[in-house]
Amino acid sequence: ATNDLKPLDGLSIVDEPVPDELVLTPNAPFNRPSMVLAPLQKRLRPVSYGTDLRMFGRDGQLGPAVVTPGISNRDKPTDSCVALVTPRTSASVALEGQVTDDTWWMAINYVASKDGDMTVRAGENRKTLQALEGPHTLFIRTTGRYDSVSLRGLTRGSSVCVDKITVGFIETFN
Repeated sequence: ATNDLKPLDGLSIVDEPVPDELVLTPNAPFNRPSMVLAPLQKRLRPVSYGTDLRMFGRDGQLGPAVVTPGISNRDKPTDSCVALVTPRTSASVALEGQVTDDTWWMAINYVASKDGDMTVRAGENRKTLQALEGPHTLFIRTTGRYDSVSLRGLTRGSSVCVDKITVGFIETFN
């Protein structure tokens, strides 16, 4: 039976409530993967930030996480980066409006030249995350108000082209 779990080794999943079909909402906080899947935490990592995250859909299946559009960055020129981030350059990306004082998820779509660390700041939220080589999406649970996102590259020789930043609800892509 443990061989069936091998594809899950090291998988990061969003630590948001699982569907009511798995555990009813009134059982919060015991309806989060960090509680429901506690015996599997050596294989699955429930997180509040990470790259290319997965989460449980309404059908109880794991699927890719997406952030539904709420507030996004302002329009960008076609075929260019919203922000190009390197260790020598930081960038501030303006959002279309103010993010309200609540808990939201941010998705940052990017392409990186190589694996490297990047610091993301939005209001009082600050995380240093690994940007993986190639096209990926960073997810960060945020709180509080903000209207821009600051990005700074930290790894020598790496560059990150940010394509889009979206703030909203997180859900499974179906």
